[in-house]
Amino acid sequence: MDIHKDLNAESLLSYYASVMTYLEEETRYYRSKRKRRRLATNALRTGAIVSVGAGILLPLLGDFPAWLLQQPNAGPREGMAWAYVAVATGALLLLVDQVFTVSSSWARFMVTELQLNAVKYELQFAWAKHYPTTVSLPPGSRHARAMLDTLQKAKLRAHGIIEAETSTWVSQLDKARAALDEKIGAYGAPPRVR
Repeated sequence: MDIHKDLNAESLLSYYASVMTYLEEETRYYRSKRKRRRLATNALRTGAIVSVGAGILLPLLGDFPAWLLQQPNAGPREGMAWAYVAVATGALLLLVDQVFTVSSSWARFMVTELQLNAVKYELQFAWAKHYPTTVSLPPGSRHARAMLDTLQKAKLRAHGIIEAETSTWVSQLDKARAALDEKIGAYGAPPRVR
C-alpha cells in the first residue's frame, strides 16, 4: 500500500498540525522544567550561602551580649553547636544540588528548548515556502511527498534532541552517583557499635 498515492494538501496540513503540536508541547514542557529547576537552583545555592554565613557568624553573634556585659567565663562556645548545624545544612544543600544535578539541569533544559524552537521555526519557514505550491498539485505528487519528508525529518530531529538531552541527564546522574560513592568510600566504613 502506497500512502503517498492519496497524499494531498489536506492530509499534509493534518500531518503538519500534528508535528507542530508535538514541537510546541515539548518546547512548553522544557520551558516549564527549566523555570522550576532554575528557581530550585537559586533556592539551594542561596540556602547554602545563608547557612554557611550563619555558621560563621553564629559563634560571634551568639556570644556578643556576654562579651558586651563582660561576664566572666563568657567565650565563643555557646553558639558553636548552632554554627555546626548551619554549616552542615549548607553542605547538605550543596550535596542535594550535586546528587540531583539541579544546577546543571536548568541549563540543559534551556539548550533543549532552544534547539526544539529552532526545529519548529525551520519547519514553519519551510512550510510557508513550499505548502502553497502543494495545494494546486494533484494528490501523490512528488512535491507533496517531499513536504511529507520535511515533516518526518523535523519530527525525527526533535526526537533526537530530546533523546540526547535524556542521555546527558543519565550520564550526569551516573557521574554524580559515582562521585558520591567515591567520597563515601574515601571515609571508609562507619565504625561498628558493639
